[in-house]
Amino acid sequence: MSIIALFIVLLVSISANNTIEQKAAIGLKAPDVTLYGLDSRQIDLASLRGHYCLVHFWSANDAQSRIEAINLDRFAAANEERLNLLSINIDENQRLVREIVRIDGLDEATQFYAGSSATSVMIKKYGLSRGLKTFLIAPDGTIEAVNPTSKTLAEVIDL
Repeated sequence: MSIIALFIVLLVSISANNTIEQKAAIGLKAPDVTLYGLDSRQIDLASLRGHYCLVHFWSANDAQSRIEAINLDRFAAANEERLNLLSINIDENQRLVREIVRIDGLDEATQFYAGSSATSVMIKKYGLSRGLKTFLIAPDGTIEAVNPTSKTLAEVIDL
């Protein structure tokens, strides 16, 4: 009897973990988050509905995500009328983030900081436990692509 109970607990735990990961999948609504910009302004992802939006998670400790932050910043600047960029840093030290944004020449208006308490929530909502990602969110709020290529982004922008 106890083996059956243990099996049921294990099965429920696995299902719960899969549900968290599925919250940020292609075709599903993007989890809404409230973000705080490096310039202290507040924005909700839901307020950007009606436009394409890129949500990029990056960290100073992850070189690939940091390079992608630079590339996406430049792409968004060239297409700002058709695309919103929310570049979200998940590091714990906000002063370090500000310095990296300055050094890398990133547009502070597109840079957001997920303080240590908000980071764990975003990691769960967006399924980032297996690595940092970029999400292309369609005007209706659904996730259209995960880690979109520049070709995918260019196709979307031309719509």
